[in-house]
Amino acid sequence: MMRMGLLGATSARTRQILRILAARPDVDIVGVSDSLPARAQALSAEFGITPFPEAGEILTQGVDAVIIGAEPAARPALIRLAAGMTPYVLCDIPLSPTLEETTAALAACETHGTTVQPALYLRYAPVMHTLKRVLDEGRLGQVLSVKIIYHGKRSMDLPESETAGASAIFYRGPHIVDLLCWLLDTEITEVYAQAGAALLGGNPGIEDAGMLSLNLANGAYATADVSWALPEAYPAPENLKLEIIGDAGSIRVDAFRQNVDLHTTSTRWVNWGTDPLAEMLRQFLDAVTARRSPEPDGQVALRAQVIVMAARQSSTRGTPVKLRQ
Repeated sequence: MMRMGLLGATSARTRQILRILAARPDVDIVGVSDSLPARAQALSAEFGITPFPEAGEILTQGVDAVIIGAEPAARPALIRLAAGMTPYVLCDIPLSPTLEETTAALAACETHGTTVQPALYLRYAPVMHTLKRVLDEGRLGQVLSVKIIYHGKRSMDLPESETAGASAIFYRGPHIVDLLCWLLDTEITEVYAQAGAALLGGNPGIEDAGMLSLNLANGAYATADVSWALPEAYPAPENLKLEIIGDAGSIRVDAFRQNVDLHTTSTRWVNWGTDPLAEMLRQFLDAVTARRSPEPDGQVALRAQVIVMAARQSSTRGTPVKLRQ
């Protein structure tokens, strides 16, 4: 029986993660902690797991792995706390608000033999593996350009405690830049970005939309539209669309359209395909069981954060930012 703990529960995906884990007979969820005790108590009542007042108490229970779903400001301290106390950490991304904190947290884990996997779940959508196979086989020829649209609901990413200073580029950008580098097996060399605050209503201190222009080491060019543009009434929590053009062909992907339309008092899309979050958890748990390093690792999260921070710097300065390779 694998013993797991949940450190922090601000992520909107927390309940989905707990439902997936609770359905596995080989997983024992030891407990949950959160900066707001009422939040941990609510999850305890819903899922029948023990609430702990402090994250450190969970780590003394002999856990095989922990999932960190706290707000970004709390993540680096929790990662450092877990270093040496458990061999595996699955953490929401970005791993911290700053590159310095992320680097220090990963260094602590490396020193103590703890492996960190970032929750870059878009990689685990089956259609993305099909797309990567098409690209790896060279069926599109030399890739010339990529267009990505990644929209979500603000409530999916943004904890209620975080308002002023929050950014859609910061929360949603890491998923996109990682997906781009992984799919094309390349690096991003330059980024130019524009961000808008309160374009979609709400708090004027929140950058709720961003447009990234990216130069790639393989000579391709990409644009990424990231935002919290979806209203709460939208029938799905997010969407992801890609268009890739090569000199021998092109392809379009709508990643989250394996749905059945369910009409009750409202309309929602019920997924009938493989849930990428569930697949990510399955592969993470397989790595824990086999005592092997999961993929992607913490250095991949750091790379994504470097690119995202450069994008935010670009949007502030109004000029492109080159990335060191």
